[in-house]
Amino acid sequence: MILRLKALSLMLVAVALILDTAFGQSNKNTTTIESRFPGLSSGPLSKATVTSLKGGAILVADGISITAKDISNEIAKAPKETQSQLSKYPFFMLEQIAIRRLITNDAKKWASSKGITSNSDSDLVEKYMNSYLGDIKVSDDEATNFFNENRSFFGNSTFEQAKPSIKSYLENEKRAKAVNDFINSISERHKIQISTLWANQQYQKWIKNPVEKTRRSGKPSMVNFGSENCRPCEMMKPIIAGLQKEYQGKINIVFVHVGKEQVLGAVYGISAIPVQVFYDKTGKELFRHVGYFDKSSIIKKFKELGFI
Repeated sequence: MILRLKALSLMLVAVALILDTAFGQSNKNTTTIESRFPGLSSGPLSKATVTSLKGGAILVADGISITAKDISNEIAKAPKETQSQLSKYPFFMLEQIAIRRLITNDAKKWASSKGITSNSDSDLVEKYMNSYLGDIKVSDDEATNFFNENRSFFGNSTFEQAKPSIKSYLENEKRAKAVNDFINSISERHKIQISTLWANQQYQKWIKNPVEKTRRSGKPSMVNFGSENCRPCEMMKPIIAGLQKEYQGKINIVFVHVGKEQVLGAVYGISAIPVQVFYDKTGKELFRHVGYFDKSSIIKKFKELGFI
């Protein structure tokens, strides 16, 4: 079964990101994070306005203000093994702080309007999100399709035996996507301003990460997100090595170890591994596949996407 990743943040259940921005020269008149610094935001702050801010603030929005010191303090609270990763990509931490504060404020306003009380902010946020998500269901057809597409991972189990776990998994995936869509629209629901100078500093570091370097190479790419101690990931290793040799100079084929790069995994919306993400030569995501992907199927996808 596909290995589940430990979430880096309470608020960020899955950061399923699909960027539609090409990486050419941006228009000088544009003022959003998405248009000025494409790819820097994992989604939630993509529509935030970039501007000059005073008083040491790097983000202001609807009564909240976040400084570089706030980010440093939050990073210091993270597990030691992720602190260095978060320090490399502080914009990710900025998004987490902004998400938490803004959604908590939204939850309090919602609760006040409904006459709902709670003992803690986290409990209030959970109630607020549950009211938004509603009842999420998975049909037998959806479960059957998943079973057939991943048949090799169920051994001798029949569909009926595997159905409960499949439905639970798919329901969690649907819930994660709904939460992700809600979080990614936060800069459309709130007026958010971010320091242009600070964002530019982060952008210059961000574009040097392995995924962004691959996407900005001018060639079609496939990034395989995986890890160790993951059966389907291990099965993918010889396939990736063979494809890298076969399509050298034509298609970028890159492996990202999300166990060592958990922040990158979260930013690119990786909630299960392995995941293969396909980008065109402009860096636009065209397709992603979750789970083991055999060589013939990958080559078929290359042809479908016009890579070869």
